[in-house]
Amino acid sequence: MVLYLVRHGRPIIDPAVPASTWVLDPAHEHEVTYLAGRPPWPADAVWFTSPEPKARRTAQLLAGREVPVVEDLREHDRTGNGWVPDFAGIVREAFASPYAEVRPGWEPISRTRSRVVEAARQIVAAHPGRDIVLVGHGTAWTLLAAELAGAEPDLERWQNLAMPDVITIEKTTLLKPAHDAPAPAWREHLWDRLASDARRSEHWAIPLVDRLRDDPLIGALFPVFSHSVLHLRTGHRFGSEARLVATVRPTGGGQYAALAPAEGEVFGAWGEFIPWPRYPDVEAAVDALRSGLASRETRDPVVHQWSLQDAEGDTVACLVATAIDPSGLLGTMAVEKPHPLAEAVSAARAAPQSRPWFVDEPETWNEVDPGVLAPLTARSETGCELGPLVLRVHDDQVWWTAR
Repeated sequence: MVLYLVRHGRPIIDPAVPASTWVLDPAHEHEVTYLAGRPPWPADAVWFTSPEPKARRTAQLLAGREVPVVEDLREHDRTGNGWVPDFAGIVREAFASPYAEVRPGWEPISRTRSRVVEAARQIVAAHPGRDIVLVGHGTAWTLLAAELAGAEPDLERWQNLAMPDVITIEKTTLLKPAHDAPAPAWREHLWDRLASDARRSEHWAIPLVDRLRDDPLIGALFPVFSHSVLHLRTGHRFGSEARLVATVRPTGGGQYAALAPAEGEVFGAWGEFIPWPRYPDVEAAVDALRSGLASRETRDPVVHQWSLQDAEGDTVACLVATAIDPSGLLGTMAVEKPHPLAEAVSAARAAPQSRPWFVDEPETWNEVDPGVLAPLTARSETGCELGPLVLRVHDDQVWWTAR
């Protein structure tokens, strides 16, 4: 599919009223009909327009009929601001401070981007495989084009847009799919987004992403960056399954650390506790991941179980990691012998507080009495000690880390 972003024709400029109410200048309608006679879009394209009068009239002239209106395709909202002599300069300021209201009545540019991108996503999702023409505005289309390209807004292109003008987008997979979109749509979106993120900020992964995506086995997974670590999952986070099956991170000098653990083993970005196998280049790392995923075996043991031991070395409780967070380990705990720890955990569960780090969905956690934990030592299966422990609980889940 191809997305055609059409900027409206020349309006009648009236400084006394908001630009959102300006109408198309009849003296320049021939410029729109000229474009209509030489359309870059196919005859069966699907049409939608901004609600603003100049855009609706442009769409009518181009399509030869009334075009459905989508309210959220309207331009960056500058209602009630009055005439702005240095318009281009203030718009550039809005782009430079996207979360700010740079003038009274001006919508933060981030809000414009969110609503326009979401409107386009819904249109694309509702018309799979169809070419689509959207008629609207220069600032809105600059923001949408940046989202579709995985790039920063091109302000030079914005300032040089004509009236009318067309931005043609041949790839729309960077638009976030619908919550219930099929797995292939999510997979394509995530790989494209990953490649875009690599070009912008994760430069170490640029030679890695395409190589992994092209691999028949690895390319079927769902990738995501987290803290400069590439994670490969069996499903996206909105699916019924999102199990982490492989991880890659840079180690410097063009080398990579890569893990593809055996079934049931847990791992993540906590490299200080995990024996990461290291590989000299992209090809070696990809080969190791492919081999590990195919055989479900690891070259080295993966730390995923910890014991809380008393001064005599006896195990008081067993901690099993089921996930690894940037702040610590998440999992379950079983107290294996009579000890004040059991009562301390029960007391903590009875008095929940806020979770200690930011998450998308609020949860309640509470800290276990550090005095009970002080005499205990956390040791991994391989003998690594975690150090003085912070233990928080939420229902049957436990979060722990070193102080």
